[in-house]
Amino acid sequence: MLGDRTGLFLSSPLSKQRRTKACAMIITVRLYEELNDVLPIEQRKRAFSHELPKGSAVSALLNELRISVARVELALVNGRSVKPSYILQHNDYVSFFPVFESLDVTPLVRFRSRPLRSPKFLTDQTSGALGEKLSQRGYDVRREASMDDAELVEVANREERILLSVRAGFGRNTGLTRALSVPDEDPEVQLAHLLERLDLV
Repeated sequence: MLGDRTGLFLSSPLSKQRRTKACAMIITVRLYEELNDVLPIEQRKRAFSHELPKGSAVSALLNELRISVARVELALVNGRSVKPSYILQHNDYVSFFPVFESLDVTPLVRFRSRPLRSPKFLTDQTSGALGEKLSQRGYDVRREASMDDAELVEVANREERILLSVRAGFGRNTGLTRALSVPDEDPEVQLAHLLERLDLV
């Protein structure tokens, strides 16, 4: 199951005025990655409660949270992937994930048939040849062989780039939000791995 139920459950600051008890339901919401930007900083990346009219669909919840459907790749209700038209029930646990760049969600129910985002990449000293291959295919690639790790993390986060590196586990516990380890192989093999992993083939 993607997501978790850890952390404090906080009341959503985006709820409408309290509705009558007979017409309302309470659900628990968890937003992931950049979807959190609709929330106050102190309430990001944790679960919170939200009140909705009974019979509301997932799309209605997104509307109340001021999140465009176009920004969402995957919605889970109690651990199961659903479409925007899915009708929510009292006490449901809903998780929203942004357009994926490094997670295979092929077996799940996406909000659309293909990702909307055109990924941007950043390469380090271990993945420059792969970056050149990606550039030849028309992708936006920034190659930085001389940057130290802190600089790479800062650039990747600021420019919303996926950092590519042969170094397994690079970026953990550094605040890096987008990274992908590639095999220490020939650049053609790395390219094939990357295109399949990001569903770009």
